[in-house]
Amino acid sequence: MKRIVSIALFGDGDKYAQYFYAFVLAHLNLFPLRDGWTLRVYMDDTAANGAVGRGARRLEHEGLIEYRYMGPSRNASGKLLLTKCMLWRCAPVFEEDVEYVFCRDLDAAPMPRDRAVCEQFIASKAALHTVHDNLAHAGVMGGLCGFYAPEFRKLTGLRSLEDLYAFGNKRDDDWALHGTDQMVLNKMTQVFRLMTLLEHRFNGWTEGRPSAHRREASAYECVGYSTPMVDSGRWDQKIYAPLLCATADRLANHLGAAGYDHAAARKFWEMHGDEALAKVVRDCEEKSRA
Repeated sequence: MKRIVSIALFGDGDKYAQYFYAFVLAHLNLFPLRDGWTLRVYMDDTAANGAVGRGARRLEHEGLIEYRYMGPSRNASGKLLLTKCMLWRCAPVFEEDVEYVFCRDLDAAPMPRDRAVCEQFIASKAALHTVHDNLAHAGVMGGLCGFYAPEFRKLTGLRSLEDLYAFGNKRDDDWALHGTDQMVLNKMTQVFRLMTLLEHRFNGWTEGRPSAHRREASAYECVGYSTPMVDSGRWDQKIYAPLLCATADRLANHLGAAGYDHAAARKFWEMHGDEALAKVVRDCEEKSRA
Protein backbone atom coordinates (compact mmCIF):
# COMPACT_ATOMS: atom_id res chain seq x y z
CA MET A 1 0.00 0.00 0.00
CA LYS A 2 1.37 3.37 -1.04
CA ARG A 3 2.06 6.51 0.96
CA ILE A 4 1.89 9.47 -1.40
CA VAL A 5 2.92 13.10 -1.09
CA SER A 6 0.93 14.88 -3.80
CA ILE A 7 1.76 18.19 -5.51
CA ALA A 8 0.47 20.04 -8.59
CA LEU A 9 1.89 22.46 -11.16
CA PHE A 10 -0.42 24.37 -13.48
CA GLY A 11 -1.39 27.81 -14.74
CA ASP A 12 1.34 30.37 -14.06
CA GLY A 13 3.93 27.64 -14.24
CA ASP A 14 7.15 29.69 -14.30
CA LYS A 15 6.30 31.22 -10.93
CA TYR A 16 6.17 27.80 -9.27
CA ALA A 17 8.33 25.64 -11.53
CA GLN A 18 11.45 27.19 -9.98
CA TYR A 19 10.72 25.24 -6.79
CA PHE A 20 10.27 21.87 -8.48
CA TYR A 21 13.76 20.34 -8.24
CA ALA A 22 14.41 21.67 -4.73
CA PHE A 23 11.11 20.10 -3.62
CA VAL A 24 11.91 16.79 -5.32
CA LEU A 25 15.37 16.56 -3.77
CA ALA A 26 14.19 17.46 -0.27
CA HIS A 27 11.27 15.04 -0.53
CA LEU A 28 13.43 12.12 -1.68
CA ASN A 29 15.71 12.60 1.32
CA LEU A 30 12.95 13.12 3.90
CA PHE A 31 10.37 10.68 2.51
CA PRO A 32 12.62 8.03 0.94
CA LEU A 33 11.41 5.39 -1.47
CA ARG A 34 12.84 2.69 0.80
CA ASP A 35 10.27 3.66 3.47
CA GLY A 36 7.39 3.21 1.06
CA TRP A 37 6.88 6.88 0.12
CA THR A 38 6.02 8.16 -3.37
CA LEU A 39 6.04 11.72 -4.70
CA ARG A 40 3.18 12.23 -7.19
CA VAL A 41 3.11 15.38 -9.38
CA TYR A 42 0.06 16.48 -11.37
CA MET A 43 0.57 18.85 -14.31
CA ASP A 44 -1.61 20.73 -16.76
CA ASP A 45 -0.84 21.07 -20.47
CA THR A 46 1.32 24.18 -20.01
CA ALA A 47 3.61 22.64 -17.39
CA ALA A 48 3.70 19.26 -19.15
CA ASN A 49 4.89 20.80 -22.41
CA GLY A 50 7.69 22.77 -20.78
CA ALA A 51 11.14 21.88 -19.49
CA VAL A 52 9.84 21.00 -16.02
CA GLY A 53 7.36 18.56 -17.56
CA ARG A 54 10.16 16.88 -19.48
CA GLY A 55 12.18 16.75 -16.27
CA ALA A 56 9.29 15.19 -14.37
CA ARG A 57 8.95 12.46 -16.97
CA ARG A 58 12.68 11.77 -16.79
CA LEU A 59 12.46 11.52 -13.01
CA GLU A 60 9.56 9.08 -13.39
CA HIS A 61 11.62 7.03 -15.85
CA GLU A 62 14.35 6.87 -13.19
CA GLY A 63 11.77 5.55 -10.72
CA LEU A 64 12.05 8.55 -8.40
CA ILE A 65 8.57 10.13 -8.76
CA GLU A 66 5.19 9.51 -10.38
CA TYR A 67 3.94 11.93 -13.04
CA ARG A 68 0.31 12.46 -14.06
CA TYR A 69 -0.93 14.60 -16.96
CA MET A 70 -4.28 16.26 -16.22
CA GLY A 71 -4.93 18.23 -19.42
CA PRO A 72 -5.94 21.90 -19.59
CA SER A 73 -6.32 23.91 -16.40
CA ARG A 74 -8.57 26.49 -18.07
CA ASN A 75 -12.17 26.26 -19.19
CA ALA A 76 -13.41 26.96 -22.73
CA SER A 77 -13.42 30.71 -22.10
CA GLY A 78 -9.80 30.69 -20.89
CA LYS A 79 -10.49 31.11 -17.17
CA LEU A 80 -7.99 29.35 -14.90
CA LEU A 81 -9.87 26.92 -12.64
CA LEU A 82 -7.35 27.54 -9.88
CA THR A 83 -8.82 25.65 -6.97
CA LYS A 84 -10.27 22.81 -9.01
CA CYS A 85 -6.71 22.13 -10.12
CA MET A 86 -5.51 22.35 -6.53
CA LEU A 87 -7.82 19.44 -5.73
CA TRP A 88 -5.96 17.32 -8.30
CA ARG A 89 -3.68 16.59 -5.36
CA CYS A 90 -6.51 14.60 -3.76
CA ALA A 91 -6.79 12.20 -6.71
CA PRO A 92 -4.65 9.42 -5.12
CA VAL A 93 -7.12 9.23 -2.20
CA PHE A 94 -9.48 7.34 -4.51
CA GLU A 95 -6.97 4.70 -5.67
CA GLU A 96 -7.41 1.27 -4.08
CA ASP A 97 -3.68 0.60 -3.65
CA VAL A 98 -3.06 3.89 -1.80
CA GLU A 99 -3.12 4.00 1.99
CA TYR A 100 -2.06 7.56 2.87
CA VAL A 101 -2.06 10.82 0.89
CA PHE A 102 -0.55 14.15 1.97
CA CYS A 103 -1.31 17.22 -0.17
CA ARG A 104 1.44 19.81 -0.27
CA ASP A 105 2.22 23.13 -1.98
CA LEU A 106 5.08 23.07 -4.46
CA ASP A 107 6.41 26.43 -3.22
CA ALA A 108 6.58 25.26 0.41
CA ALA A 109 9.73 23.55 1.64
CA PRO A 110 9.59 19.92 2.81
CA MET A 111 11.08 19.70 6.31
CA PRO A 112 11.85 17.03 8.90
CA ARG A 113 8.97 18.43 10.99
CA ASP A 114 6.63 17.60 8.11
CA ARG A 115 7.75 13.98 8.08
CA ALA A 116 7.26 13.87 11.85
CA VAL A 117 3.66 15.09 11.75
CA CYS A 118 2.87 12.71 8.89
CA GLU A 119 4.14 9.81 11.00
CA GLN A 120 2.02 10.93 13.95
CA PHE A 121 -1.06 11.11 11.72
CA ILE A 122 -0.38 7.62 10.41
CA ALA A 123 -0.10 6.32 13.99
CA SER A 124 -3.41 7.99 14.91
CA LYS A 125 -5.48 6.09 12.28
CA ALA A 126 -7.67 9.20 11.89
CA ALA A 127 -9.25 9.66 8.47
CA LEU A 128 -8.31 13.31 7.86
CA HIS A 129 -5.34 15.45 8.88
CA THR A 130 -4.68 19.17 9.02
CA VAL A 131 -1.57 21.07 10.02
CA HIS A 132 -1.55 24.54 11.60
CA ASP A 133 2.01 25.86 11.75
CA ASN A 134 1.18 29.55 11.51
CA LEU A 135 -1.31 31.80 13.29
CA ALA A 136 -3.09 32.36 9.97
CA HIS A 137 -3.74 28.64 9.51
CA ALA A 138 -7.27 27.43 10.32
CA GLY A 139 -9.51 24.51 9.46
CA VAL A 140 -8.44 21.96 6.87
CA MET A 141 -5.57 23.46 4.87
CA GLY A 142 -5.43 22.62 1.16
CA GLY A 143 -1.64 22.40 1.10
CA LEU A 144 -1.24 20.91 4.58
CA CYS A 145 -3.83 18.14 4.73
CA GLY A 146 -3.63 14.37 4.77
CA PHE A 147 -5.91 11.39 4.27
CA TYR A 148 -6.05 7.81 5.50
CA ALA A 149 -7.55 6.85 2.17
CA PRO A 150 -9.47 3.61 2.94
CA GLU A 151 -11.06 5.08 6.06
CA PHE A 152 -11.82 8.38 4.32
CA ARG A 153 -13.61 6.61 1.45
CA LYS A 154 -15.57 4.45 3.87
CA LEU A 155 -16.76 7.36 6.03
CA THR A 156 -17.58 9.78 3.18
CA GLY A 157 -18.76 7.47 0.42
CA LEU A 158 -16.70 9.49 -2.07
CA ARG A 159 -15.07 7.27 -4.67
CA SER A 160 -13.44 9.58 -7.21
CA LEU A 161 -12.14 13.07 -7.82
CA GLU A 162 -15.33 13.75 -9.78
CA ASP A 163 -17.31 12.76 -6.68
CA LEU A 164 -15.31 15.33 -4.70
CA TYR A 165 -16.05 18.03 -7.26
CA ALA A 166 -19.75 17.12 -7.22
CA PHE A 167 -19.75 17.24 -3.42
CA GLY A 168 -18.26 20.75 -3.60
CA ASN A 169 -21.13 21.81 -5.88
CA LYS A 170 -19.27 24.82 -7.29
CA ARG A 171 -19.47 26.73 -10.59
CA ASP A 172 -16.47 27.58 -12.78
CA ASP A 173 -16.47 31.11 -11.36
CA ASP A 174 -16.16 29.63 -7.86
CA TRP A 175 -13.32 27.28 -8.86
CA ALA A 176 -11.42 30.29 -10.20
CA LEU A 177 -11.35 31.88 -6.73
CA HIS A 178 -8.56 31.36 -4.23
CA GLY A 179 -9.74 29.35 -1.22
CA THR A 180 -12.56 27.37 -2.84
CA ASP A 181 -10.66 24.10 -2.45
CA GLN A 182 -10.39 24.70 1.29
CA MET A 183 -14.09 25.51 1.48
CA VAL A 184 -14.81 22.09 -0.03
CA LEU A 185 -12.39 20.32 2.33
CA ASN A 186 -13.88 22.05 5.36
CA LYS A 187 -17.41 21.28 4.21
CA MET A 188 -16.54 17.62 4.67
CA THR A 189 -15.94 18.14 8.40
CA GLN A 190 -19.48 19.57 8.66
CA VAL A 191 -21.32 16.99 6.55
CA PHE A 192 -19.47 13.77 7.43
CA ARG A 193 -19.70 14.05 11.20
CA LEU A 194 -18.48 10.52 11.92
CA MET A 195 -15.21 11.27 10.18
CA THR A 196 -12.19 11.43 12.49
CA LEU A 197 -9.80 14.36 12.11
CA LEU A 198 -6.39 14.93 13.66
CA GLU A 199 -5.32 18.56 13.95
CA HIS A 200 -1.72 19.50 14.57
CA ARG A 201 -2.33 22.87 16.22
CA PHE A 202 -0.09 25.92 16.15
CA ASN A 203 2.53 25.61 18.84
CA GLY A 204 4.63 28.75 18.57
CA TRP A 205 6.79 28.19 15.49
CA THR A 206 7.55 31.72 14.24
CA GLU A 207 10.17 33.04 11.81
CA GLY A 208 11.82 29.65 11.49
CA ARG A 209 12.14 28.78 15.17
CA PRO A 210 10.05 27.81 18.24
CA SER A 211 8.53 30.51 20.44
CA ALA A 212 6.41 30.61 23.59
CA HIS A 213 3.15 31.39 21.75
CA ARG A 214 0.47 28.66 21.90
CA ARG A 215 -3.02 28.22 20.46
CA GLU A 216 -5.91 26.18 21.80
CA ALA A 217 -7.45 23.29 19.90
CA SER A 218 -9.99 24.18 17.20
CA ALA A 219 -13.59 22.99 17.21
CA TYR A 220 -14.94 20.75 14.45
CA GLU A 221 -18.36 19.30 13.78
CA CYS A 222 -16.83 15.94 12.96
CA VAL A 223 -14.89 13.88 15.51
CA GLY A 224 -11.81 16.03 16.10
CA TYR A 225 -8.58 15.44 17.98
CA SER A 226 -5.79 17.98 18.48
CA THR A 227 -2.11 17.64 19.27
CA PRO A 228 0.65 20.28 19.39
CA MET A 229 2.86 20.79 16.38
CA VAL A 230 6.27 19.26 16.91
CA ASP A 231 9.28 21.50 17.48
CA SER A 232 11.74 18.96 16.10
CA GLY A 233 11.69 16.70 13.09
CA ARG A 234 13.77 14.00 14.73
CA TRP A 235 11.34 11.19 14.08
CA ASP A 236 14.26 8.80 13.57
CA GLN A 237 17.75 9.82 14.69
CA LYS A 238 19.23 6.88 12.79
CA ILE A 239 18.41 8.73 9.56
CA TYR A 240 19.41 12.30 10.39
CA ALA A 241 21.42 13.71 13.27
CA PRO A 242 19.67 16.22 15.54
CA LEU A 243 21.76 19.18 14.32
CA LEU A 244 21.02 18.36 10.68
CA CYS A 245 17.29 18.14 11.40
CA ALA A 246 17.36 21.46 13.26
CA THR A 247 19.00 23.14 10.27
CA ALA A 248 16.61 21.59 7.75
CA ASP A 249 13.62 22.65 9.85
CA ARG A 250 14.75 26.27 9.39
CA LEU A 251 14.94 26.33 5.60
CA ALA A 252 11.56 28.11 5.63
CA ASN A 253 9.64 30.10 8.25
CA HIS A 254 7.06 27.37 8.89
CA LEU A 255 5.39 24.41 7.23
CA GLY A 256 3.38 25.59 4.25
CA ALA A 257 5.19 28.94 4.03
CA ALA A 258 4.64 30.21 0.50
CA GLY A 259 7.98 30.99 -1.07
CA TYR A 260 11.45 30.34 0.34
CA ASP A 261 15.08 30.34 -0.79
CA HIS A 262 14.83 27.22 -2.92
CA ALA A 263 18.42 27.60 -4.18
CA ALA A 264 19.74 27.51 -0.59
CA ALA A 265 17.47 24.57 0.26
CA ARG A 266 18.64 22.64 -2.76
CA LYS A 267 22.28 23.34 -1.94
CA PHE A 268 21.65 22.10 1.61
CA TRP A 269 20.26 18.76 0.41
CA GLU A 270 22.98 18.38 -2.22
CA MET A 271 25.58 18.83 0.53
CA HIS A 272 23.94 16.79 3.30
CA GLY A 273 21.56 14.42 1.55
CA ASP A 274 21.99 11.39 -0.68
CA GLU A 275 24.70 12.24 -3.21
CA ALA A 276 23.53 9.68 -5.78
CA LEU A 277 20.00 11.08 -5.68
CA ALA A 278 21.30 14.61 -6.11
CA LYS A 279 23.22 13.57 -9.22
CA VAL A 280 20.23 11.88 -10.83
CA VAL A 281 17.98 14.87 -10.12
CA ARG A 282 20.59 17.25 -11.56
CA ASP A 283 21.04 15.07 -14.66
CA CYS A 284 17.28 14.92 -15.27
CA GLU A 285 17.03 18.70 -14.98
CA GLU A 286 19.93 19.36 -17.36
CA LYS A 287 18.74 16.88 -19.99
CA SER A 288 15.22 18.32 -19.87
CA ARG A 289 16.59 21.72 -20.90
CA ALA A 290 18.38 20.39 -23.97
